[in-house]
Amino acid sequence: MAIASVGALFIALGLAMLVSAGLIQNLTSGMTIGAVAGIVVAGSAILNGVYEDRHWKVTLLFATYEIVALTAMGALIGFWR
Repeated sequence: MAIASVGALFIALGLAMLVSAGLIQNLTSGMTIGAVAGIVVAGSAILNGVYEDRHWKVTLLFATYEIVALTAMGALIGFWR
């Protein structure tokens, strides 16, 4: 559990750096950059799921989680700015 929290913190810090570099100033633009980052990470998760021979529902669930989580992180960071 602690390792997952540290991993999420690193992802949030990376997203915050993307938001800062792109001069994102509001909630909508933060959500947009978060969604784009989530789609990139989800693409990687799907590739990993295919090579690990996971059931497609598990792979889809994990990819969707990444998109939603990064979109929410981007929204919070964009709102905070």
